[in-house]
Amino acid sequence: MKASSHRPTSNPFCSASRFNRPLRLETCQQIHADALERVARGDTSQVPSSIPADALSQSRRRYGPEVCLVHPAEVERLFRGVTLAVYQEIESLYCLRPERSIWMITQILSAQAAQCGVPPLEEEAIWAICLYLDERRAEQTEVRIEQEATTWWLGTLSEALAAPLCDEAARDGAWPTVVVIFDTVCSTILAFRVGSSKSHAELSALALYDALCAARRPAPRSALGLKWRVPTRLFTQVRLPQGCEEACASLGIQVEQTALAPAQAVTLGEQWRAVAKQRRIAPARWTTAFDSYLNTRFGTSPLRAREQAEHTFRHLIGYTVDPAALVPALRALLPGRVAVIGDDGAIAYDGLHYAHDLLRLFPGSSVQIRRSPHTEAVIWIYLKGDFLSPALARELVRRDGSYRAHR
Repeated sequence: MKASSHRPTSNPFCSASRFNRPLRLETCQQIHADALERVARGDTSQVPSSIPADALSQSRRRYGPEVCLVHPAEVERLFRGVTLAVYQEIESLYCLRPERSIWMITQILSAQAAQCGVPPLEEEAIWAICLYLDERRAEQTEVRIEQEATTWWLGTLSEALAAPLCDEAARDGAWPTVVVIFDTVCSTILAFRVGSSKSHAELSALALYDALCAARRPAPRSALGLKWRVPTRLFTQVRLPQGCEEACASLGIQVEQTALAPAQAVTLGEQWRAVAKQRRIAPARWTTAFDSYLNTRFGTSPLRAREQAEHTFRHLIGYTVDPAALVPALRALLPGRVAVIGDDGAIAYDGLHYAHDLLRLFPGSSVQIRRSPHTEAVIWIYLKGDFLSPALARELVRRDGSYRAHR
């Protein structure tokens, strides 16, 4: 794993390059007019409060597209401070993975401007530039999704139904719960998670994460070298954590609550509980024991299938990239933890210190972090609910600049 693709921060507002000139007025006017035209046509839902969208739409219908051209003096005011370096910074933040919202880019640029002691840019100018870059962003961040005519079921296969090994385990709720993703067409368990019954929602989201990661396959002609085969519907017995349903919707998956379980899953659960009770499997061994049970019964299992795929496709760069770095929806399925950005621009978590250039802009800020299941070297950072940046563990850096996946 290499360090973040975002270049080390050389603050664009402090650039002394002789090539760092303000954008031409004609260019700014074209960028702004194109953005207003999209608002007037109703092609975007992201509109700054400074723009009267309804009035603009009515004026365009009455007078034509010329109403989207504002006076050059107003354009000059709106784009004051937008230089070539600033434009390139916006392009880098907006168009490259991982994806950021226009709101977050506005916060980053405001912090950078404050760092250099210059006035912040107008929100409307940043918004217009981002809309102007939308086509490039779509090309750079494309994810190939293939909808399959299948339905997944997410539910609890076994929960504290085999006799605990001791009373303490029962009192603490430590006896395992098995949450599974079941393909109702193929009658196959695609993924599962084992944990405490107190963490149903988190286990469910992680099981869904595993199933979606397992759904990726090499696709040489796609931008990422990958395609993601996802179901049309997901029936779930568990109410997923906030943001998970929106993540599924972005992948074209319709989520429906259900109290029912497929008959095959019920039968499998009963048989597994009998095996677990007979063998008196310790809770700490349930993950490997259940995977082995599935492999013995069906000739395959989620953990073994993942290991085989990782071995088979290990030479393909796209397949070896952390899936959460490629598909923003996957990050919404990871458990969130609260943290604080230190004065040195690093976040201390689980014995490691995670850093990124952008974190230096927000010292002391409370953030939410989500750690990648594929490597403890990476966390994903959210500021006020919006994605800010990834961060990499200083302790896991190698001399060549790459990072070890684990300690």
